[in-house]
Amino acid sequence: MNVAVIGATGRTGIRVVEALAQQGHQVRALVRSPEKGRGLPAGIEVVEGHATHEVAMSKLVAGVDAVIDVAGPSKAHPVIRQAITSNLLVALKSGGRPRVLMLTGAGVRFPDDVPQLIDRLIVGALRRLQGAVLADGEAAVRLLASSDHDWTVVRVPRLVQRPSARPYRIVSHVGPDSGTQIDRPQLAAALVEILQSQDWKRRAPVVSR
Repeated sequence: MNVAVIGATGRTGIRVVEALAQQGHQVRALVRSPEKGRGLPAGIEVVEGHATHEVAMSKLVAGVDAVIDVAGPSKAHPVIRQAITSNLLVALKSGGRPRVLMLTGAGVRFPDDVPQLIDRLIVGALRRLQGAVLADGEAAVRLLASSDHDWTVVRVPRLVQRPSARPYRIVSHVGPDSGTQIDRPQLAAALVEILQSQDWKRRAPVVSR
């Protein structure tokens, strides 16, 4: 499968690119500069540019089978998710109909969620401390979910550095079976599993451990 990755040089994105390559997928990565692309595995096709730039996004998605968007907010661009998603959907109007996987936080709610007390406390804190970032993520998800593409919104709780022997789990909604953390190698493996499955199209699973 030919897969384009947005956010490929971030801490999560590099893990995703590695996991895709290990599974035999052809990967095309969007990078802001040649220096950013040097940390990617050998054999990865690189497109230089920013995720909000129309020409770069069009080059990235041309002819691919799937797009995985793991770009996140940064100190320089804390509110950017909606702009990236809008640019992606414009590029896809002339770039075929690839499947789209978008990574977002578990604080973005869907109608079938059954949040537990800890989930409600976490989201309440996010709205107080990072309300604009959460609202931006929610707006990006609404844009993608209202499109006619085969999309999957992959929601994750807190990302941690320390690996765990506990396996990751993919569940359909926030609730008693969803956890509160996951490490990046597990998340990357879960994203590849979801990509290769037909079970999660137009759904919003939660990945945790």
